[in-house]
Amino acid sequence: MTMTREEKQYLIEQANTVSEIGEISDGYHTFNSLYNQRLCLFAALVNAYKDKAWKSRLHHDGEPCFGGGWFIVGITTPAGDYTYHYELKDWNLFDCKVLDKAPEFDGHTDKDVSRLLTLQQYSHPNWISVEDEPYPPKKNKWDKKSEEVLIYGLWMGRPTRFFGTYHYDTNEWGANGLISNITHWMPLPQPPRKEE
Repeated sequence: MTMTREEKQYLIEQANTVSEIGEISDGYHTFNSLYNQRLCLFAALVNAYKDKAWKSRLHHDGEPCFGGGWFIVGITTPAGDYTYHYELKDWNLFDCKVLDKAPEFDGHTDKDVSRLLTLQQYSHPNWISVEDEPYPPKKNKWDKKSEEVLIYGLWMGRPTRFFGTYHYDTNEWGANGLISNITHWMPLPQPPRKEE
């Protein structure tokens, strides 16, 4: 997007008159307003996908985020992690697991924000054919060795639904040997929320 001469002049005037950079405005929003919106939107996303999200006061190397007073929060998506840093005052906005140290940084940048759009792969409301997706997506190399899901196949020659497990190390479905010819699977729903 190319700025007009008037838009450039407006930003220069803003920079010269505003004492705090966060109060610079495009005429509609200040930087502070946009960062607050990002904070709230990411907190909502983390809280909706809390089983895929995490937060830590330390980077993967054990160093405090920005020397202290900050934390890192991330979501592990099918396309990889996506993270932001926030001040500790915002810690409680993010209802997700707490890690001693953040996972190793995979090099993502703001250009990878579309990773967040892949979260909808976790929200399949219908059965997924093993022909379309042979097994639940493994999020990253640190992820667990199996995934518990609902499976659909034959039990004693009859079609049935069953609780089962996909084992990534052997590339096999497991249901205590009770079900065969698995044709579909579905992610388990989120557990019930505790009443507060």
